[in-house]
Amino acid sequence: MRTTREQTTDVRPVVVLANPRDKADHVSEYPFALAYEVFTDGLDQADQWLVIGYSFKDEPVNGRLRNAFLEREIKPKMLVVTHGESPSRVVVERALGWGADDGDSSAWLTINREGANGIQETEDWATFAGGAAPLPNS
Repeated sequence: MRTTREQTTDVRPVVVLANPRDKADHVSEYPFALAYEVFTDGLDQADQWLVIGYSFKDEPVNGRLRNAFLEREIKPKMLVVTHGESPSRVVVERALGWGADDGDSSAWLTINREGANGIQETEDWATFAGGAAPLPNS
């Protein structure tokens, strides 16, 4: 990691493994900042956000999601795909800065708890994809 921070190697890590209090500092510096910039640009440009297998516990990621979400007058259509009961709807809403005073999130937020395998065959996917028929199992 030292050689990466000092920019003395061509090897680039693909994830930031740091404790939570240090991670925010690491992701604001090269080379990680570049990935977060690309992520933020994508959020700003997309009217639909597909989130698969994310716990909404990573504050640097949540901060980018929240900033992009709150800046929009018309909220993006969002499909969160998870397996099981976590994260809860409230956890997702809070990560995005949506509170009880903001009303019902069901107009923009769908959570599918059946896992990513076969998501393309569900009604949630068809609705998210604009009413297209579910894709056949490949």
